[in-house]
Amino acid sequence: MQRGFTLIELMIVVAIIGILAAIALPQYQSYVASSQISRVMSETAGQKEAVDDCLNRGITTTGPGGCEGTASPSSLLADGGNLLNGGAPAAGTGVPVLVFGPGNTATLTATFGNGATMVAHGSTLVWSRDSSGSWVCTTNVPAGRRPPGCQ
Repeated sequence: MQRGFTLIELMIVVAIIGILAAIALPQYQSYVASSQISRVMSETAGQKEAVDDCLNRGITTTGPGGCEGTASPSSLLADGGNLLNGGAPAAGTGVPVLVFGPGNTATLTATFGNGATMVAHGSTLVWSRDSSGSWVCTTNVPAGRRPPGCQ
């Protein structure tokens, strides 16, 4: 007498695994996209303090001798950005782009690229500072993926 699974039993198990995968995979991809967007928002927001410090010291230029970024290069951002510690970010990484405007205004723009999910790839997340020192976050990431506090 042999023991084992019948072909029907094995097919049922494979069908159940397929159904679970079809449900779980999109949820996992959604979670990854949302976490990457939140990560970039947080990392870019970390730059606001450095920009405020530069403006308080009267520095309104970027690059050597100016206001350089303090963020670590991110594999989620498109190549390039401002100089970091006197040098450009390594290939395959990027940092937010800092631009000073008139009257103590500034913008930090993070462009998704490289390792970002296809949902966010090419989108931007922008922190804008007005002359009173208030920061506002805006993004063109698809509506269902926008982090709270950044519309």
